[in-house]
Amino acid sequence: MTELANAFSGASVISASSFDPQHPPSSVIDGEYNTFWLTTGVYPQEIVVQLGEPSLIKGVELMSTGIRKVELAKSEGPSNMWETIADTESNESDSEVQRISLQAPPRVTAGCLRIRVTSGWADCTSLYKVSVLGTAKR
Repeated sequence: MTELANAFSGASVISASSFDPQHPPSSVIDGEYNTFWLTTGVYPQEIVVQLGEPSLIKGVELMSTGIRKVELAKSEGPSNMWETIADTESNESDSEVQRISLQAPPRVTAGCLRIRVTSGWADCTSLYKVSVLGTAKR
């Protein structure tokens, strides 16, 4: 398995539902654990990561605070044609960092992944890291 959501692999954040210049969406794949994307406004909030190349996806790990419900969707490229492949609900974390795992079904391929926070334990959430595990299709 390879980490697919980082600059080395060619991944980038191509869309986000909210933007704070001090906590930009690109923070989720910058490899730093002290930076984060801060959601603002109402739910749902979402971020789209374009992988460096189409890949077989095993799962996604999120490091966050305040997320209650989250879903993972995939598309072959940057489009509005999304297929939800996983979702989960997490326990309240009292502002502690959460580690949320979303497992993809077998043989799922994607060029883009959308992480959608459908509800939170507070008015906003923080997403520190998006880790995508899988294998690039070469």
